[in-house]
Formats: sequence, structure tokens, C-alpha cells
Amino acid sequence: MVPLIFAGVNGHLDTVPVNKILQWESDFLAHLKTNESELLATIDKEGAISKDTEAKLRDVTQSFVKSFLG
Repeated sequence: MVPLIFAGVNGHLDTVPVNKILQWESDFLAHLKTNESELLATIDKEGAISKDTEAKLRDVTQSFVKSFLG
């Protein structure tokens, strides 16, 4: 849930059409669980987002948004 909130409040979803947000959310969570499980584990373990984790999450989110929009 933290990565979804992070994406929304930091403007990463501004370019995603409103009618595609639910699909983006589902695809992004699947992507994180499959390809970024270590990042999710770090967020869960830390209980907060460190600067390093924030930078990684930002990069992952931006990259995923670009690929989602094609």
C-alpha cells in the first residue's frame, strides 16, 4: 500500500488517465511483488521510507509509469 500512496502523493500518477488508474494499481503491485520484492521487504522492515529507499521507489515508480503508458 505504501508504494501506491507514494506514487499518488508525489505526482507520479498525474500522466495516467483516470480510467486506467485501477489497472495501473493492479499491474504495479504485481510488478513490485514479482520484480521488486526486496524493496517491499525493506519498506516493511523499516516501517518508514529512508532516503535510499525513497530514491529506489521513485525510480521504480517512474520507470513503471513510463512502461505502462507505452
